[in-house]
Amino acid sequence: MSARDRLENVLEELEEMDFKKFKVKLNQAQPPSGCSNIPRGRLERADYLDVCSLMISYYLETGAIRMAKQVLEDINQRHLAARLEGV
Repeated sequence: MSARDRLENVLEELEEMDFKKFKVKLNQAQPPSGCSNIPRGRLERADYLDVCSLMISYYLETGAIRMAKQVLEDINQRHLAARLEGV
């Protein structure tokens, strides 16, 4: 399974409120070196597939996985963050 597939699967499992928290925290998080944050306006109405695509286009696959793990841990979704291990 690709990094994109794992990321999509994990984001899809978030409840609506946790997904909103994920997007807010993602916008506030420090992006990987050499990358910029995804504009808040692009995240506001994005569904999990859109967020996945945005994360990969802004942070590349490895950066997207690192960012997702960090944000998932920040919103107390450590079990989902652990599923991204090994990507």
